[in-house]
Amino acid sequence: MFFSYLILEVLEFSVLYPIRALGTHMQYFFAYWLFGALIGICSLAITCELLSVVLKPFIGLRDAGKLLFRWAAAIMLIMALVIASSSHGQGGSYLISAILEIERCMRVVQCGLLLFVLCCSKYLELSPRNHAYGITLGFGTNAAMNLILLCMSAYMGPRFDHSLSIGMIATYDFAAVIWMAYTLKPEPTRSILHLPISSPLVRWNEIATAMGHGARVAYMPAPDTYDIQKIVHRN
Repeated sequence: MFFSYLILEVLEFSVLYPIRALGTHMQYFFAYWLFGALIGICSLAITCELLSVVLKPFIGLRDAGKLLFRWAAAIMLIMALVIASSSHGQGGSYLISAILEIERCMRVVQCGLLLFVLCCSKYLELSPRNHAYGITLGFGTNAAMNLILLCMSAYMGPRFDHSLSIGMIATYDFAAVIWMAYTLKPEPTRSILHLPISSPLVRWNEIATAMGHGARVAYMPAPDTYDIQKIVHRN
C-alpha cells in the first residue's frame, strides 16, 4: 500500500504540472482536489496497514484494532461531511471543506499512531530500524508539523500563507528523506516477543481473540465479595 501511495504522489505531480502550464484554472482546480481526496484515502489505508504490522504478534488485538480503525474512519468521514455542510458551501466549496476536514482528522490519527509506536515499540519488539517504524515516523512527523503550521496560519492570517506553503513542502521533503533512508537499508528480522504470562497484553489479546470468534468471556466475583449474611442465612 505504501508503494501505491508513492506512485500516486508521482502521478499527481506528472498530471498537475502540465495542467498548470497548459490547462485552464478550472481543470487544475478539479485535478488538484481529486488527487487530494485519493491521497487522503490512501493515507488512511496505509495507517490501518501500519497498525496491523505494529500489532502483528497479537492476532486478537490486531483484528480488534483494524475493526476499531474502520469504525473511527467512518465516523471521521461523517463528521467531516457534517462540518463541511455547516459552512453553507455549495458544489466545489462543499467538497473542498469535506476533503480538508478529512485531511485534518487523518493527520491527528497519524500523530496518535506515531505516539503509540514511540511509547510501545519496546514492549512490541519493534526495532527502530524496522520499515514500519520508519514509515510511521515519516507520516507522523509530517502530520504533526502540518498541524502546527495550520494552527499558526489560523492565528497569523493571510500574511503567513507564503511561509505555510514553504513549510508544507519542507516537512514533506523531510518525511520523504526518512522514507528513503529506511527503504535503502535492509529490514532486520523482528525478534520473537517474550512476555510473562501475567502480562496485560497477553490477557487483552486472549479476550480480543475470543471476541473475534464469537466466544463469550465470563467473569465471576471473588469469594470475599459474596454477601456473608446471605450465605449464613442459606445454611
